[in-house]
Amino acid sequence: MVMSKKEKVFIYSNPLPVSLEIKDELAVKLKKSDFEVISEYQPETSLIFCVGGDGTLLHLVHELNFPTAPIIGVNTGHLGFFQDASPEHVDEMIENYKSGNFYIQNVRTLKATIRHEGMITRWYGMNEMVVKGEVGCTVHLSIAIGRSFIEHFSGDGILMSTPAGSTAYNYSLGGGLVDPSLEVLQVTPIAPMNTSAYRSFTSSLILPVDKYLFIRPEGADCYIRMQADGFTREFDKVDTIMIGYGAMTLHLLKSKDFNFWGKVKEKFLGNED
Repeated sequence: MVMSKKEKVFIYSNPLPVSLEIKDELAVKLKKSDFEVISEYQPETSLIFCVGGDGTLLHLVHELNFPTAPIIGVNTGHLGFFQDASPEHVDEMIENYKSGNFYIQNVRTLKATIRHEGMITRWYGMNEMVVKGEVGCTVHLSIAIGRSFIEHFSGDGILMSTPAGSTAYNYSLGGGLVDPSLEVLQVTPIAPMNTSAYRSFTSSLILPVDKYLFIRPEGADCYIRMQADGFTREFDKVDTIMIGYGAMTLHLLKSKDFNFWGKVKEKFLGNED
C-alpha cells in the first residue's frame, strides 16, 4: 500500500505576541489535521498561512520572492483587507481547505524596469509602484503611456496600482477602488501641480492590461526614489522607468462566500446599514 504524502504548510507571522500565539495554535491544529508544518518555505509547499495584517502579507510576498503557493491570511492587524479570516475561524479555514470550499484570487504583479547608470534593474510589486524624487522636493517627469506621450508631470510623484492595490496608497490619494475581477492598471498622481507654468492630470488614469507607463526623469542629476509596496530603493542617473504588469502571479485563497464589496463597506464605512 502506497502512503500519500502529507501536504506541506508554511506559517509566516509578524513578531507580535498575539500573532506568535496564533501561529503556535495554528501549527498544532494543522498537525492534528494531518498536515506537515515546515519551518522554512520550500518550492513544494502546498499552502502558506500568513498571520498578521496587510503589511505582514506584503513582507511575506517580498521576503519569499513572490511565492507560487496559495496564501491564506489570518488577521491580527488593524485593517486586514487582504487577510481573509479572523483567528477564531482557524478551524473553519482548515476544514474549508480540506473540503475544497474555497476559491483562488489571482493577483497579477507589477514589474518595473529601471535603466540607470548604464545598468538595468527589475523590481516587482503586488500593490503599487511609486516614483518620487528627493524628499520634500518636486519631481519633474516626462510621462508616456506605451509609445504615446501624455504629459510633463510636476508634483510629488506618480503611483501605478493593481486592482489589489487600489484599496491601499492609491485610495488615500483619491484613486478609485477597483473590483479584483478586473485586469486594469491605475495611474494616480501624487500632489500634482496644475498652474499656468505646469499642467498635469489631477485624477487617476485607467489603463488596459497590455499598456505600460514609460517615465523619463527631467533634470540634471535624475535622482529617483521608488517604492514597491512601501519598500524603498534609490536610483541615481536614471534614464527611463517602465512599469506594467509582469509575468508573476500571486494566489490568495478565499472562502467561497468572500464578498469584495462587502469587505470594502466593512473596512472603510463600518458595518452600519
